[in-house]
Amino acid sequence: MIVHAALLAPEPIPLFLFREAREKLGEPLASALVDEGLDEALAALRAFALIDREAIPDERDPATTTDTIRLHRLVREVAAPDARARRGNTRSPC
Repeated sequence: MIVHAALLAPEPIPLFLFREAREKLGEPLASALVDEGLDEALAALRAFALIDREAIPDERDPATTTDTIRLHRLVREVAAPDARARRGNTRSPC
């Protein structure tokens, strides 16, 4: 999950991306995120301080919030090259 998140912009990542696109993430991650799996995975990552979880209010309606995660910048630096290597893209992002 961290490897996929590391490829995204260093902004808060909406959790609905992992819920709605679960099938596109491939196995075994897709199966692990079924039902309460996403919350369990997030709890494990938070236990090791690899992510922060927060609810961000909608700009137009503050009563509506979006659950998000944010990767620690060092976690992103370590995970992103691994993600690019798995996809066959070894170019540096800079």
